Amino acid sequence: MRMAGRDWPVGGGEVGRLLRAWSGTESVLGAPSGWSHTLKAAVQLVVASPAPMTLIWGETGVLIYNDAYAVIAGARHPAILGRSVFDAWPEVTDFHRGVLDTLHRGEPLSYRNLPLVLQRNGIAEDGWFSVDYSPVLDAAGAVEGILAIVNETTAAVMALDARNEAEAVLRRREQELAQVQKIGKVGGLEVDLRDGFRNRRSPEYLLVHGLPPDAIHESHEDWVNRIHPSERAMVESHFREAVSGTANDYQAEYRIIRPSDGAVRWIQALARIERDVAGKPLRLVGAHLDSTERKEA
Repeated sequence: MRMAGRDWPVGGGEVGRLLRAWSGTESVLGAPSGWSHTLKAAVQLVVASPAPMTLIWGETGVLIYNDAYAVIAGARHPAILGRSVFDAWPEVTDFHRGVLDTLHRGEPLSYRNLPLVLQRNGIAEDGWFSVDYSPVLDAAGAVEGILAIVNETTAAVMALDARNEAEAVLRRREQELAQVQKIGKVGGLEVDLRDGFRNRRSPEYLLVHGLPPDAIHESHEDWVNRIHPSERAMVESHFREAVSGTANDYQAEYRIIRPSDGAVRWIQALARIERDVAGKPLRLVGAHLDSTERKEA
């Protein structure tokens, strides 16, 4: 068959070559020379597209697809080319019946991350797909077939599931750590040292220091002002010397006046100072323990 002096369909890679070799016995559609103009135009559109596309033609839903869709079909290609969609994918027959019923009423359909269990390579596989279905109309406006653009999103969905699981595990660990900190009266803290002192305090730190929940990002000055007046200058000087020096470890023990109740409490501070290759301080990560009972004993 030739169209405008050229073999038809034009191009189309492997599927195009298969269709050009059809004699008419390969499908209930018969020889391509007898196909309607609408079917020929739709097939040419499909095989020339780089996106995974298939036609589902007629009441029986005959499949004519392109090379990109053949990749999705897996080992079922090329046997399903020209077959009914119900024979090609019997495991999702009910789904395709719903699609054909809807589209033959002239209504389009779209799915995003649609879960399907398919046997593409001899075993049942979970897959996720984003599919857009559009009716193909003849000159009189009647639905002759369905055009489907199919994108497999399995890898993206599985990656998202793995990421969500990892985040869930991290949240569980954070909750467990928070419980341990609460039991041990240990407060976690982080100080960004790259440009001044930008603090982040854990909920347990706020409890140890008698601070409200909104003090999670308290300023350096707020911390200094909480230190007992008789030790304030010495403690801050020691902190600044540790940060500006070369040490990676920071330790201190001092008294604070707890804002929540005015109580004097002893704080034991243990921290690690992270530095770049030049020794410039980047971050301090540490813990504050309420050591009052130990000091009093």
